[in-house]
Amino acid sequence: MRSVIVFFLLITINTVYSQDSKNLNDINFEKGDTLDLPEFNFSYGGGYVSDPTFRDSIEVIAQFLDRHSKLRVEIINYTESRGSDEANLILSARRAKAVVDYLVFLGIDKQRVTSLGLGESFLIYSNEEIILEDDKSLKEKMHRMNRRTEMVILSLD
Repeated sequence: MRSVIVFFLLITINTVYSQDSKNLNDINFEKGDTLDLPEFNFSYGGGYVSDPTFRDSIEVIAQFLDRHSKLRVEIINYTESRGSDEANLILSARRAKAVVDYLVFLGIDKQRVTSLGLGESFLIYSNEEIILEDDKSLKEKMHRMNRRTEMVILSLD
């Protein structure tokens, strides 16, 4: 039963969040748009906003939300595929919540931002692609790219 629910959730999310991404400099948005965030990646197993680079990146997001005060958004985090599915879901939820908590700390109304952790769903690089790569540094870069955070527009008013 649990796998059916997760499967349904992933299909629903893929349908809602499969838009082409935009960036924080775009001026026209639609419900469901995915926005590219300033680059910040959590370390393997890390789930906290402690690095000054993370804080700077989240401050850019807060400034964007200040400029677009009517937007409601969802912060979505993905993990890489190392570790168990369940552990990765928990970790991604913690990471997304850490970003939202810092946005609220910076003054963004908590009613405007939600968080969602999707674990290792929607990998940029599959396990098969990573395994086939011979270069260790490139393998690690592929894992890093799978560990990402996105912002989706939930509503415009």
